[in-house]
Amino acid sequence: MTNSCNEYDSPEVYEAEYGQCDKDIAFFLQHASGKTALDLACGTGRLTIPLAKKGFLVIALDASDAMLAFARKKTEVLPIQWVKGDMREFVFPQTFDLITLTGNSFQALLSEEDQLRMLVCVNKNLTPGGRFVFNARNPQADDFYTTSEFSFWHTFQDATGETLEVYGRQEADQPLITYHTKRVWKDREIFPISII
Repeated sequence: MTNSCNEYDSPEVYEAEYGQCDKDIAFFLQHASGKTALDLACGTGRLTIPLAKKGFLVIALDASDAMLAFARKKTEVLPIQWVKGDMREFVFPQTFDLITLTGNSFQALLSEEDQLRMLVCVNKNLTPGGRFVFNARNPQADDFYTTSEFSFWHTFQDATGETLEVYGRQEADQPLITYHTKRVWKDREIFPISII
């Protein structure tokens, strides 16, 4: 069985594959200062939760109902406000000492217009002297190529303990690279697409 889906419609799979990836969390926490934080494109709370545990009053914003519902279940005891919204058009009554955007989520902003809209929102919602900390891929010229076949990327275990194999291929059409990712279980495959 094969189906196509948005990668972020399956928070359980996303959490199993990326939830333990924490190499960048130390960087974000190192640059975290102040008392209030806004975590954009928060997903399943990979950064939101460490910020709350560090003592920040955190608002976490994401466009996916499924991701927010999953994150809420993980953090019922932490004082985090989970908000559905678009990182290109958000306004809060308060400003924040820290605004974050992790998981290379900047790459979801496919046009300069979308990037500028998000940055304007950040500027309006950031406390004077506050910090906006984010990460993003930085493709080089030799990263822009197209592959016709899927190649093996890695494996991970889902919540049931089943091992999934992950394969990918890419299509380059400057300035975008489209990744076609295939996750394979014993009885099914899914094909989400990611663009940078």
